[in-house]
Amino acid sequence: LTIPETVNGIKITSIGANAFAGKNITEIILPDTVTTIGANAFENCENLKTIFGRNVVNVEEYAFNNCVWIKNLFLFSALENIGKYSFANVSSKQNLITGATFKLNLKKITSIPEGCFTNSAISELKLETISSIGNKAFLQCDQLVNVNINNVSNIPEGCFKGCESLTDVEIHNLTYVPSALFSSCENLISINIPDARNVNSNAFENCVSLLDVKLPSAKTIYSNA
Repeated sequence: LTIPETVNGIKITSIGANAFAGKNITEIILPDTVTTIGANAFENCENLKTIFGRNVVNVEEYAFNNCVWIKNLFLFSALENIGKYSFANVSSKQNLITGATFKLNLKKITSIPEGCFTNSAISELKLETISSIGNKAFLQCDQLVNVNINNVSNIPEGCFKGCESLTDVEIHNLTYVPSALFSSCENLISINIPDARNVNSNAFENCVSLLDVKLPSAKTIYSNA
């Protein structure tokens, strides 16, 4: 399905809320005029496999929630706003079979809301301007391999719990490592959190592959961390 740039002479700049929710569509090509994808716009499109959008900068809550068979998701512009659970469960089934290409430019994002990428196939995370991360934002992201966050002062507990493919983490400006932050990240090898002063219990629970831990500012590390 290719969305036209205009309909009856009116420029299409957004995909409305619930526009295609639950529809049996396999491919969406968005015109360059579209900058916003509304809330729940493609939610539960279980057969959607491909989506292209060159100029999308706003993705509202639940926009792609439960699009479990997406194989190729390309939003080329730097996103400026993403809503809660907007990419939750994306490619979660497709990735189990042949893998998925899940590429987003998050350089301009300042906030990651609740459940945004829960159980999705996002594979790399580089956040340069982030100020806050919501609950369960990256819970059980099985394909997430690298996490690099330059500036965040607070991350909720269990945020990266169960990210089984995660190997390398570097987070700056985080002074408190909460409980279960990386619990059950079984392939995690390297951690560098240079500003952490306190590390709560179970922060690295079941991280059985952990070899390199850099916490040079740590003053308190609780039991079973």
